[in-house]
Amino acid sequence: MAEMTARLPLAISMGCPVGIGPEIAVRFLATEAAPPAVIIGDPLVLEQCARQWAPGVRIQDWQPGRAVLAGAINVLPVSRLADLAWGKPDVRTGQAMASYIAEAVALVRAGELAALVTCPITKTGLRLAGYAYPGHTEMLADLCQTENFGMMLAGQCRAACSKICYALCSAIAACASVTTDGAATRSASARFRRSA
Repeated sequence: MAEMTARLPLAISMGCPVGIGPEIAVRFLATEAAPPAVIIGDPLVLEQCARQWAPGVRIQDWQPGRAVLAGAINVLPVSRLADLAWGKPDVRTGQAMASYIAEAVALVRAGELAALVTCPITKTGLRLAGYAYPGHTEMLADLCQTENFGMMLAGQCRAACSKICYALCSAIAACASVTTDGAATRSASARFRRSA
């Protein structure tokens, strides 16, 4: 029998069911380097990805309070979508990816999972499902009931974005018209200096 892990697992929101998120999650969790984690998403979509990208890796249903099964891809089933068209988000996929994020945030806030890692979503899918969020950052801020938020990129260099993401084709025009008081950037900069 596979070993059960005792460490509190990460939550991974699956992202758009017809996008790249499920593949990214499956391929990562199929590696030996992957930490204990639970994908909040759709087991049917993940099974399809596993057949292609991680043959032989089992998709295991998970429920809060249970340990994750090592050597398997643990998933909290939030949807079971059928008849999906790859690369074509619709109302169902938009509602599903928003529900993955909301469920993951609730589980992290309840102390069932350690932290949240998000897979890519489609803004088109969010809009089709009736959500006004421009992306993850604003949705996460709303779910966490905070008005003081930002997106940070970390690695050898740390950078905080002072504005939301734009499509590449409109980014240059948007940058030319953006003004900011710099408060969010100054606050983020101070936090990064303290943690460096």
